[in-house]
Amino acid sequence: MAGNFELNAASDIKIYLTDNPGEHYGSTKVTVTPIDDFSGTVALASVSSAPDNKLITEGTIRFNPVSLSSDKYSQGSILTVGVLKDILLTGTTSKTYELVIKGTSGSTVKNKTIKVKIYGQDWVQP
Repeated sequence: MAGNFELNAASDIKIYLTDNPGEHYGSTKVTVTPIDDFSGTVALASVSSAPDNKLITEGTIRFNPVSLSSDKYSQGSILTVGVLKDILLTGTTSKTYELVIKGTSGSTVKNKTIKVKIYGQDWVQP
């Protein structure tokens, strides 16, 4: 397993909150780009979210599948983020988080930051 890799995200994640109870979801596809003949299996996980850690502590973050072998790099893993509508403070129409995910293969660890944009019920597109 020589070489290196990069993590990629197809897009930012957008979540639109409604009156419905329960979690609201958004997703993106995470892929691996091998560098210099890399062929190891990459395990995916969430690390942190800024400006606060609410996506990690109060939300749901799932990867499907949770790891990518070399034959699945381009097919990728679906990263889904779920939040409850009270993640936004009353009167707040939207908030952007920066979710850091990591890919690990042996001793090689790569991070990728993905923007998660949460839109409240009162949000109006400018």
